[in-house]
Amino acid sequence: MPALTDKQDKFARLVARGESYAAAYRAAYDAENMVDATVYSRASELMADSKIAVRVDELRDAGAKKAGITVESALAELDELMTEARKDKTHGAAVRASELKGKLAGLYVEKTEDVSQNMSDEDLARSIAGDDEGPAYEIVLGLARGEPMPPERVVAIGNRYLGDQAEQVA
Repeated sequence: MPALTDKQDKFARLVARGESYAAAYRAAYDAENMVDATVYSRASELMADSKIAVRVDELRDAGAKKAGITVESALAELDELMTEARKDKTHGAAVRASELKGKLAGLYVEKTEDVSQNMSDEDLARSIAGDDEGPAYEIVLGLARGEPMPPERVVAIGNRYLGDQAEQVA
């Protein structure tokens, strides 16, 4: 398998340590001027690359081995702690510590799905704003299209929808 670039490897290391795909992408690549949707999309594309996914798995496996944690040992510890916690209800922190131990070792990984990839800009904006009317929809639609609005436009939209309900924003 071809070697990863330095940026790809940095991304993989950050993901293996538990960073979100987006946070890892921002740290490894120049994403300062990118809208969030672009960062999410590019980070997801990187994780879909088999050589990057294999590298993340290798790093997680090495982290778990180094920590001396296996799925079996973490589950056994959790079972023991959960039994004790049920008896006297004082081991909530211990159960949480065991969960975090496994997560840090790369055994527990939060998985998310980017459902926005198959959505139109209008559907995405409606999903975020809660409807297809009002200032939130207009502002989010602009962001989804990669066209953030200047602050004065946002204020104008807000004033238009506020009407007599509140004092106009200057």
